[in-house]
Amino acid sequence: MTDDREVDLRIDLDRDRPLVVANDTGHTRWHPDIPPIATIDPGDVVEADVRDGGDRQMATNPGDRSDINRLHPLTGPFHVGGAEPGDLLTVELLAVEADDFGWTAIRRNGKGLMRDAVHEDFITVWRIADGIARSPDLPGVAIKGIPFLGIVGVAPSRERMKAIRAREAAVNEAGGWALMSAPEGAIPPEAGPEGLRTMPPREIGGNLDIKDLAAGARLTLPVNVPGALLSFGDPHFNQGDGESFGTAIEMCARIRFRCHLLKAGAVRWRPRFPYLETPAGAAAREPRAELITVGMSLDQEGREHYLDVSLATRRALTEMTDYLVQEKDFSLGQAQAIVSVAADLRISVVNNPPTIVVCAALPLDIFESADRTHSD
Repeated sequence: MTDDREVDLRIDLDRDRPLVVANDTGHTRWHPDIPPIATIDPGDVVEADVRDGGDRQMATNPGDRSDINRLHPLTGPFHVGGAEPGDLLTVELLAVEADDFGWTAIRRNGKGLMRDAVHEDFITVWRIADGIARSPDLPGVAIKGIPFLGIVGVAPSRERMKAIRAREAAVNEAGGWALMSAPEGAIPPEAGPEGLRTMPPREIGGNLDIKDLAAGARLTLPVNVPGALLSFGDPHFNQGDGESFGTAIEMCARIRFRCHLLKAGAVRWRPRFPYLETPAGAAAREPRAELITVGMSLDQEGREHYLDVSLATRRALTEMTDYLVQEKDFSLGQAQAIVSVAADLRISVVNNPPTIVVCAALPLDIFESADRTHSD
């Protein structure tokens, strides 16, 4: 990726070997006692390999159900010299280099917003070359790459870890779903009983799945423990905003980054959650011709659900998959895969009660063949 003279530290992994086999320089839980793989200083340029979020399960047996306990293999943690609780750590992503293999898995029995709309599993295997992903599973579709990291985060303090476990247990008790601490699949094993699962995003960062977290972006995180204990994972080749059907174009990657530290005494604005800064002209926001479907907070019978953003979102996504099935002749599974990796959700208006408007925007240039687009 770069000349060795430009890099202060390089972490090389055999990305074809899953973490569960290699058991090297990585972890699958958030826990403050996981030992760091390296110490870096603010300003150091670091280059590192990062495995895909499924820990290579889809590369070997794409038709099988994945073991959720192996999510997500993270590269790290890195001890950042001088970082103390109360500081703010800014992670500057210098590069995210895509692998040549990717996958997308639409699964029944998922837990996301569109879980009831998925009636069958649909697997897409992608080949990535020259910045484009193509698959025989989605003929005529070409997805331009915006390689980014789904997961960037720091370790929680013991107090925060305990509070997060309690609130997520309350979600389950109330009938929702949150993946709780468990020894199965935990790396290192000592982190299993208490360590937080990597599925949800949290105040410490984690599984943010924001496609703006690409080369040139700067993510600021609160430091909870000495050294911050920074980790990376879940690289994506591209994803629609929302990752609406639960998956992106998942891949391995090689990243380059450096850190900046703002000491607690100099902090004026202390955000509750992580925040990003992106450069002008970022690829994730490139102007493109789009088809935009509109969803409103009205159910199938036309009843109004007052300011219901979730319902409006589901309606926008259903409109988009209906378009792809009825107008473009894709199967429902194919349509859901396309939407998940390419269609951007947008909250368009929240101030016209009683109705919310949410849109789904699909770039039309993903269709390579003339019969797949009406962009004329």
